[in-house]
Amino acid sequence: MGNKTALPGLRDASRRLRAAPRNVAKMAAELPQTTARKMRRSPRVRVIRLVGETSPGLAGMMALYVLADGILPILALVALGRAVGRIPAAVQHGLGSASGHALVTALAVGTAAYALSLLRGPVEALLEAYCSAAMSTGMQRRLARAVCAPDGVEHLEDPRVLDRLALASGELSASAPADAPMALASVLGDRLSGLLACVTLATFRWWVGLLFLVGWTAIRPPLRRMMAARANLVRAATPDLRHAWYYLGCSYRPMFAKEMRLFGLADWILGRHRVAWLSGMAGPWRQLRRLRHWTLAFGLVVAVMYAAGAGALGLAAYHHAISLGTVAVMLPMFPSTMQAGGISVADISLEQMLASVPDLDEVVTGLRAAPVPGARDVAGRPAASIRFEQLTYRYPGADRPVFDGLELELTAGESLGLVGINGAGKTTLITLLARLREP
Repeated sequence: MGNKTALPGLRDASRRLRAAPRNVAKMAAELPQTTARKMRRSPRVRVIRLVGETSPGLAGMMALYVLADGILPILALVALGRAVGRIPAAVQHGLGSASGHALVTALAVGTAAYALSLLRGPVEALLEAYCSAAMSTGMQRRLARAVCAPDGVEHLEDPRVLDRLALASGELSASAPADAPMALASVLGDRLSGLLACVTLATFRWWVGLLFLVGWTAIRPPLRRMMAARANLVRAATPDLRHAWYYLGCSYRPMFAKEMRLFGLADWILGRHRVAWLSGMAGPWRQLRRLRHWTLAFGLVVAVMYAAGAGALGLAAYHHAISLGTVAVMLPMFPSTMQAGGISVADISLEQMLASVPDLDEVVTGLRAAPVPGARDVAGRPAASIRFEQLTYRYPGADRPVFDGLELELTAGESLGLVGINGAGKTTLITLLARLREP
């Protein structure tokens, strides 16, 4: 009886083993397409593509900035370190000797690279201002074209559309999506600089460079995923945050501020703002606390990496296995490797900026012009009257309809006055007559 029970399991296992090569081949064939889809959906790729569409010249300047930001600091450190190593020989033989000429050359190269690296700050500020203005204008134009595409106004009252608009425009955060391209360029420059530092350390001991490269490469992805998760939590909290900003605006915007002060509602409206804001930020703050704990845990791994690398360098120097120039070059490389995978405030801000990119895409691609059902040329109309028969209308997300079974006829050439309290539906009826809403 046990053998009979085992036979079907053995057959299933044998079938899976025979099918394994086909499944592996299928996965290998689909891998490029899957990778390409992931790349297209990546917010980083979308931002780079958006820069190219907005200003190809700006994209070229940002690429040059990334190369300069990554290469110049390492080049300056290497050249100045080599210059330090040539000082004893130059002192012994004089500046007119070959050793002295080598010292002067190394100092010239290092000084030039350092001077150029100092220009990164002003260049970055200039590029950041230009990029922010260009991208902000480009994104606003895209959003304006998108919200004007559909006929009517119903999409402008859909909470989901309004949430995406608030995120895409950056009005709920200090990290605007228009600032993402330059922030991404700065982060890419740091990554390149950290990679070159690891390569430089590998020229001392191959395993030291590999240790730092693998260590930072392993540490960065989980931390970046946690930062992305926090940014998505902020994105998910958009309804609460949008309400919080609405309540706060009621305290100082002219259209609301008079009533707030007249009826003594300032404390009440600010209390509503506080409740909505704390509700929206509770999740991101919890995630930030977890990020701190993981950062401390990974800090222990980093400490082991630095102890091993610096210990190897110190031991080699103690036994005179390496020159003074090698020590002077390699020592500043250790902190420079942090840029290969370290997490900074700039990375957190970048993830918050990138979190809004999908909302920009969804607004631009999701709002399409659609033909109005039964639309006809309005020339010469109405010939006799406009008539509503059993009209019903409900706002998106509302619990009850504004109109239910409305019967109304407006005769051509006559006037009709609509009288009613606020919220009775007067404006809604006008927008229905103008076909800005669909009953």
